[in-house]
Amino acid sequence: MPSMPFPLPDPGAVAQELALLARTGDHPLFTTVGDRCGREPASRSLWHRFIAQPGSQMAALATWLQAELDRHPGFARDMASLWHQLQLKQGQLSSPAYPTPTLPSGTRSRDRDNGSAIPLLHALPAGIRNLWTVGVGPEITDSLVSFVTQEHREQELPARGRILAEHMANYLRLSGQPDTGDDQTPRYHDRLLLDLLEDHLALDTEPPRVRGTRDGTPSPDPEPAPAAKQPLKDTLTRHAELECPDRVWLGTPLVPIKVRLLAPDPDDPAARLAMELQPDLPIHIWLTAPGFDVLGSQLYTLWLEPDAPQQEITFELQPRTAGAAHLMVQFLQEGTPLGSIMARIEIEEQVTTTVKNRFVRADHLAVGDKSESPDLTLFVHYDMMQAQPRLLFNLYRDGQLSESWPPAILHADTRSYHAEIYQRLSDLTDVFDIQRDSPDTMEAVDRQLRSLGQSLWNDLIPEGLQQLYALERAEWHGRSLLVVTDEPHIPWELMWPYGYQGESWEDEQPWCMSMRMTRWLHQDSEGAGLHGPPSQLEIERFAFAGPSDLSLAAIETEGRQLRTLMQTAGIADAGLDLGSLARIQALLESGDYDWLHLASHGEFSAERPDTGSAILLEGGEALAPDALIGPQVQGHIFRQRPSFVLNACHAGRQGWALTQLGGWVNRLVGSGAGLFVGPLWTVTDSSAQLFAVQFYERLLAGDTVAEALHAARRQIRELGDPTWLAYSAYAHPNARLTRTAGPGSDHSQAPFMDETDRSLPNGGNLGA
Repeated sequence: MPSMPFPLPDPGAVAQELALLARTGDHPLFTTVGDRCGREPASRSLWHRFIAQPGSQMAALATWLQAELDRHPGFARDMASLWHQLQLKQGQLSSPAYPTPTLPSGTRSRDRDNGSAIPLLHALPAGIRNLWTVGVGPEITDSLVSFVTQEHREQELPARGRILAEHMANYLRLSGQPDTGDDQTPRYHDRLLLDLLEDHLALDTEPPRVRGTRDGTPSPDPEPAPAAKQPLKDTLTRHAELECPDRVWLGTPLVPIKVRLLAPDPDDPAARLAMELQPDLPIHIWLTAPGFDVLGSQLYTLWLEPDAPQQEITFELQPRTAGAAHLMVQFLQEGTPLGSIMARIEIEEQVTTTVKNRFVRADHLAVGDKSESPDLTLFVHYDMMQAQPRLLFNLYRDGQLSESWPPAILHADTRSYHAEIYQRLSDLTDVFDIQRDSPDTMEAVDRQLRSLGQSLWNDLIPEGLQQLYALERAEWHGRSLLVVTDEPHIPWELMWPYGYQGESWEDEQPWCMSMRMTRWLHQDSEGAGLHGPPSQLEIERFAFAGPSDLSLAAIETEGRQLRTLMQTAGIADAGLDLGSLARIQALLESGDYDWLHLASHGEFSAERPDTGSAILLEGGEALAPDALIGPQVQGHIFRQRPSFVLNACHAGRQGWALTQLGGWVNRLVGSGAGLFVGPLWTVTDSSAQLFAVQFYERLLAGDTVAEALHAARRQIRELGDPTWLAYSAYAHPNARLTRTAGPGSDHSQAPFMDETDRSLPNGGNLGA
């Protein structure tokens, strides 16, 4: 048995305590033992008997516990920690004294062997438990104690230290104690713990600054954007698997949902599709379960064990509403979504006897993040199980799911509601195109855009999120924001915050300008797996497609300018004479491209988004999303993850098609595309051309996708054209262009052209 910071509990005493906890089942000790019992049929039966009649089954459970403690050191370590926590919480133990740091002032352990920190790391729980004396919530303390009592390997200390620092920042935020940097704080445990983190754990970073205080005082200065992280050379290959029943009775007291990370099996053909994960960063596994109550945590943190054939966690649910429930399990690493699994469970009002367990595999999640993570990731889930559909909001930041709010109830059909908004936006574009020289027109357009954006903010954003944003908006401005959603109609880019309770305020710009914003998609309702957004976008063969027989004067100019840009950057032209449907289909089937830019007219059909939404080509032919299917087309998109820019009206819009989202975005991103950019409503010919050129110039100069979008929007906005708001981008906000010089070579994130190289032929005029 390995050494442990706490003694092993007596199995008989644990069984007695579990009998008391069985009334509520809401303590980690109870759920941990229940999860362990559920792994084998015999012990699972014992657990069910124990829950039904605790008194008569305590001896049997104690015997089973003793055997498990002897056989499994990891389980024994967890039980020792949980039992110690429970005794402390019940007042049966006193907290040991906290060891005061002994290093001389200014000494940093970065200069010493990491191994010297291990004894202090094991002593840290005693100090953390003293946080109860200063009012910290037990959920933070439990999380910290559970974290630091795991077995620590020396190479994990820096990464684990960062997580500890994040926990401390969360504690300070919840307790209302700002991190002022003053060593004379009256809450001496705060400073002692922070000193220990800084001086004994060889941290690579300082503890993050607290975002705000409970009394509403914001932090004095915004945090600077984090520096880009370097790619890690070594990764671990894992499959993700979800096990759940296909149907449950509404009165079922507990439904276990098991999530596993499996080491690759050479005999499993899916092994070549497995995800690659960074081994020294935690995996965050988050469950969304409309129609159920989650009895424990919705978010688990899992550290990868290199030699383990599988690792498993269990979520526990209780059915709440009859109907078809779509469970979604999402995997994140360092704030970046890697992908997700979705499973459908029928919640039935009558007792059901024919229950089958389903095993859902997510084989192709994204490679571990290789750039800086999004500062903020806002998850928006469209819940259709209720009489009135709802939007569920969750905010992920600082390595944890930090905020969630009551759902936003939708009182009208979202399709018709937002169709009216898009029509008004298209009308504004038409008005500007006719009267663009009038200052009154520009002012009126801006005023109406602001009004539409503020209506969206008022109607759709939960009050709690509005309040959080009002408190922290200075810190949010300039940050990268990724909105991950399965709602197809809402123009999130137009969201324009304001407040009127207390002191009135309003932002000068919508989210797409005040932040560096992009989107991504959840899985569709049938569980078709989606990659997470890649942080590197390969560009070796660029294809431009545009019909020559339409009355859009700027298409030819746009194609000439973009080809000149790519030629200057040394990127091959894969799209000669791509104006007809046959030529574009041939290119898509050949896979001889990694970037496709298509400029033309576009139409969107909300009723038939896959077949009725089309981009016009030469000779009156049309390219629709349902043409992007088949093994050659989708196989290339899946393996290569190419990028797509559709510079046509309404290309970025989606609708509901049969059982899943329809339209260009879902077809391409759902197949594996790494980037999709397209307008949500009518755009003017000349402004669309300017937007495209500026977007590519900034990407080729080394900007991230979100930075390049921001620069392109700003250029068009200066003209007063509402086209600047029209574009929607599905991508990692911090993704950059990369090239592969040859087989086996490393990706590079260096700019393709620096600022001095942008004086292109024709005196800097790109062929206009």
